[in-house]
Amino acid sequence: MLRTETPAENPAKRQKIEASQAWTSDSNKCVFFRLVRFANEVCEETPYFNPEFSHQIFEEEEIFGYEGLRVNVYLHAVTYHAYVEIEYTKKISSSWIQRQFGAASKEADDIAKLLKPVFPQGFTTDKAAFLSTLTESNSAALPSNAQLVAQGTVDGVSWQMQRFHLAEGSPQGKQVREWHQR
Repeated sequence: MLRTETPAENPAKRQKIEASQAWTSDSNKCVFFRLVRFANEVCEETPYFNPEFSHQIFEEEEIFGYEGLRVNVYLHAVTYHAYVEIEYTKKISSSWIQRQFGAASKEADDIAKLLKPVFPQGFTTDKAAFLSTLTESNSAALPSNAQLVAQGTVDGVSWQMQRFHLAEGSPQGKQVREWHQR
């Protein structure tokens, strides 16, 4: 029977595992989604929600290579234009990995690259560009022929809920799809 050492039996192995874990963040806790409509809402005080699951984007629901990591994903509440802000206190260097693991086989995860497939219309990492899109998105007219379902005012902000019929090939369906693909 082949016996392998456990990390507890090998201090050098244990130290490497602990060093690796120090640079690993739980993606369900360091990613924050915020729905916004106005420029003053693009800040950390805006209510947020964390993903329940993120293994589809981040393997093992972990992001490697950063300390103090925060990934803020701001989405326009209607058009879903996206702004991704990646903040961290430290990013791991390849020379540190070389010293710890003996090979530069592991690098810090490229968060923006991992997020790209999730946003088919793309996203920006430029805050000013996103803020200008907010103004444009808020002034965009909704597709015609919507059925008003409900409306009201909450804390001085008016809202409406509308229903759209998305039958395949209908002019309204095509118009709504085009509007959402912006």
